[in-house]
Amino acid sequence: MISKKDPMMISCYHHILSYKDRIARSDKVPIHSLNLKDLKSNENVYIPQYVSGPSTYMTFHKIINSNFSNHHQIYTDASKQLDKTSCAIYDPHLESAVKYRINGNFTIFSEELFAMWKALHYVSSLFERFESKNILILSDSQISLLSKLETKLNFIHNGILESLKYLRNLGLEVSFMWTRAHSGIPGNEKVNYLAKEALEIDEIDSSPCVYSDIIPFF
Repeated sequence: MISKKDPMMISCYHHILSYKDRIARSDKVPIHSLNLKDLKSNENVYIPQYVSGPSTYMTFHKIINSNFSNHHQIYTDASKQLDKTSCAIYDPHLESAVKYRINGNFTIFSEELFAMWKALHYVSSLFERFESKNILILSDSQISLLSKLETKLNFIHNGILESLKYLRNLGLEVSFMWTRAHSGIPGNEKVNYLAKEALEIDEIDSSPCVYSDIIPFF
């Protein structure tokens, strides 16, 4: 007797059920819980035009000195190794670092966004120790930085935008900037090392993952 395969949607449903305790759930679609004016007004994202080679380092410092010399810098990065995922935050001003081992179902894209969200939590808890109310979050994931202007949003985007609005109400201005990875930029090199170290942390952050990390075609 030839067995008939289940329709694709039923197969997907059963597949999702097997991950139900590890996927973020909400009674609202994230894009519908946001004010799009806030979405646009909070987007201070800078994507420099780097040229490969030693000039990357010089270009980076020229941009920082010209545009962000009075900003409190915070670097973020993520790492993935087989079923292990992690991210880290590095604050060179306070010589402070935070490392997280996170849900193994996160894609590297979601990890990078998650690291930015955790950086905003870090700012919320420690901004009174900062010398500046201008914050610059630096990531080497260009695609994650640009994704915050898309309409296909998830709960991490939602959390980032809510955090930005909260910090703005406190009188803080947050900007984001892309740094080219592995270009000798000390803060980026340090946070990259920390993110790899975090893969060995035993305790895993309880945050659920994005459903599209498990079912990519949604």
